[in-house]
Amino acid sequence: MIHVSALQPQPPPGLILNEPIDEKRLLAKKLPLNCTHEQLETFLNRAAAVHILHFTIGVKPTTALLDFDHAPGIY
Repeated sequence: MIHVSALQPQPPPGLILNEPIDEKRLLAKKLPLNCTHEQLETFLNRAAAVHILHFTIGVKPTTALLDFDHAPGIY
């Protein structure tokens, strides 16, 4: 079960100055160690009306890079 007290994502800064921000990607941090792709998909589908196309676990197991089918909606 995922519990989120606030959902206020901020777009990541461009890696190169004046590079456009990829709104279809999100770096999720501080995820529970037992968090699954299905749990994130269920939560994000309800909260932001997006579907995860690709889920990549980060170097730290509590981080993941998420690729969406479109930019998230209003929270």
